[in-house]
Amino acid sequence: MSRAFISILGTNNYLECRHTYNNSVTETPVKYCQEDLVKIFCKDFDKDDEIRIFLTKDAEQKNWFNDGHTDRDNNPVPNIGLKERLEKIINPEIIKPIPIKEGYNEEEIWEIFQTIFDSIKDEEEIIVDITHSFRSLPMLLITLLNFAKQVKRIKVTGIYYAAFESLGTMSEIAKIQPEDRIVPI
Repeated sequence: MSRAFISILGTNNYLECRHTYNNSVTETPVKYCQEDLVKIFCKDFDKDDEIRIFLTKDAEQKNWFNDGHTDRDNNPVPNIGLKERLEKIINPEIIKPIPIKEGYNEEEIWEIFQTIFDSIKDEEEIIVDITHSFRSLPMLLITLLNFAKQVKRIKVTGIYYAAFESLGTMSEIAKIQPEDRIVPI
């Protein structure tokens, strides 16, 4: 049975933090929760498994590739994007970026549903990250996963959320040193 990690990449310029899961805290601050989620849940993935990152054009530009954000003067903000970061963690051949629509209307939401559903293989074990993206997409994923359980006989082994906002407001969090920002999963 193949396995997949599914995540939707957002567009924010995220702050680095560490994560805690099952009474264990990750060692190094990371910018994207997907880095730690892959380290925790996908370390034994092989060539038959996939890391699927769904991204809008905006998320691709801002966070998938390097240096996608700009400052107030429209100068690029140096940043290593999620693509390069994941390629340092896991076999790049199993990383699958998949474009999706923005989800601004009903038609686009149905296209997102179909795109994600089409990526799922029969009898696959799936790990889902719902941390980033519009808040409507986790609801869409729940419906989609229930449908895929029936139609494709998948098994959802976990749905995870990195609760960054539990540390406070963005201005409060920015005052905390990255190694001291411990975010629960």
